[in-house]
Amino acid sequence: MSKKKKWLIFSLIFAGVLVVAGVGFGAVYFFTHAKSVGGAEEPYAQSVSMFMGEETASANSFSGKVEPEKQQKVYIDSEKGSIKKTYVKEGDKVKKGDKLFEYDTADNSDEVEQSNLDIEMANLQINRLEKTIADTEKKLKKADKEEKSQLEDELDQARFDLKTSNLELKQHQKELANLTKSKGSNVITSKHDGIVQTVNQDIADGASGDQASGPYIQIVSTGAYLVKSQVNELLMDTIKKGSKVKITLKTGGEGEWTGKITDIGKLPAGTEEDGQAESYGEEEMNPQSSNYPFTILLDSHKGLEVGYHVNIDVLGNDTNSDSVKLPSDMIVQDDGEPYVWKTDEEQKAVKQTVEIGEPDENDMVEIKSGLTPEDYVIYPDLPIKEGEQVTVDADTE
Repeated sequence: MSKKKKWLIFSLIFAGVLVVAGVGFGAVYFFTHAKSVGGAEEPYAQSVSMFMGEETASANSFSGKVEPEKQQKVYIDSEKGSIKKTYVKEGDKVKKGDKLFEYDTADNSDEVEQSNLDIEMANLQINRLEKTIADTEKKLKKADKEEKSQLEDELDQARFDLKTSNLELKQHQKELANLTKSKGSNVITSKHDGIVQTVNQDIADGASGDQASGPYIQIVSTGAYLVKSQVNELLMDTIKKGSKVKITLKTGGEGEWTGKITDIGKLPAGTEEDGQAESYGEEEMNPQSSNYPFTILLDSHKGLEVGYHVNIDVLGNDTNSDSVKLPSDMIVQDDGEPYVWKTDEEQKAVKQTVEIGEPDENDMVEIKSGLTPEDYVIYPDLPIKEGEQVTVDADTE
């Protein structure tokens, strides 16, 4: 078999391997270039950058739900009274500090005044008892044996009354603080910028039972969007913090979004702060194992709305897409240091010593030093001589 035919066959086989491994080369690309290689008398070189930067989806996909990065759920506090006025409606844009609604709190000025009087009376009582105790202690030092017994009884009683008065003072101060707090917080405001998503009018109308459950007003932020999902404990090793993901709609609509995993829960779903074990898709959950929540921060959310259900494909975990990688069989490792064949400025073959890492699951080896993405490397199938003229792939120049 001639060298030309041998190189043609190898190129086609190598293209198929790369397609299966997912390193980003298509069989069509190699097939269209095989003919040019077959007609060339010199070795063939391709850009290092052609082997870099392709990310492939993992075998595991998940379901998720789009949620705002921040949201505020405002519940009614029946102790503050009924709703006097609501300042917003569904769809309104609000800023931090904007009024949402106001309680119809009763005038408690008389109660505040009485509480202040109680505090003043308690302070007077405490001052009187402290003076009584001081005077009695002085008398004890000069009293004879018969008087001491009576004075000690009086001192014990005064000390007991002082403790009681101090407790009463603290109680009155607490009552005043509650009255003042209730009076000053009858207007509820937004904690952040956002859009009013829901206003439960049934609650404002005095409904009870199921109609009165949930928040009265819910606000979602207008900033970044998140995707919330869950992963079974048996698949925990398929995701990690920082992994890139691809998002598509459950409905099959057009559009594709990207993001990265920013958080993986340390407790199973349903035991986090919200206590909710929401199901994000139709996948069967393994009853013999736990599911853990994880969160994705989207790079952009144009075309997505809060509440959309989506598919999640986790991309390759190699976060350093700028690293130089080559197929392992492009690296020559004879008795000396590992090297590759590359082209010089005159498109002639030269040996280049390289520092390499370990092969990954796709049999790609990281080149730690010795090559740049701008270099052109030669597949060492044909015999190569130092200084030999090389055919350079015109599509990657």
